[in-house]
Amino acid sequence: MATVHHQTEDRVLLQGIRWETYVQHEALMRGKDELDLSVDPPPDLVVEVEVTRSAIDRMALYAALGVPEVWRYDGRQICVHQLQPEKILYKVAAQSRCFPWLPLARLQRFLDEADEMDQTTWIASFRAWVRDELAGRVE
Repeated sequence: MATVHHQTEDRVLLQGIRWETYVQHEALMRGKDELDLSVDPPPDLVVEVEVTRSAIDRMALYAALGVPEVWRYDGRQICVHQLQPEKILYKVAAQSRCFPWLPLARLQRFLDEADEMDQTTWIASFRAWVRDELAGRVE
């Protein structure tokens, strides 16, 4: 997670993000320790693990920042939210634009299985699945 320099409320928001990443803009952002939204693009994808409810409307702030895709996990379900063309609101989508090949139902099952097996076995199983999914996709 990068340090963010931008308006105060946006900085507080992005410091609370569990994970942000660049997909389309990865080469541009590679190696940067600080994110300056006055010159850098917003993250292509934000993954948020919701432990408690926030009084801050994070989705509205993500939209204002122009984050195209937000994955939210509330401890039970993962939902992919995609920013709509008017850049005001998000809608839940059946698949990710960043990773269109990723079967979200299988990802959900992996998250569900995390409590059913020891961590080492779960991580090994997840890594093997990712390797299998990526086989033939990487050029």
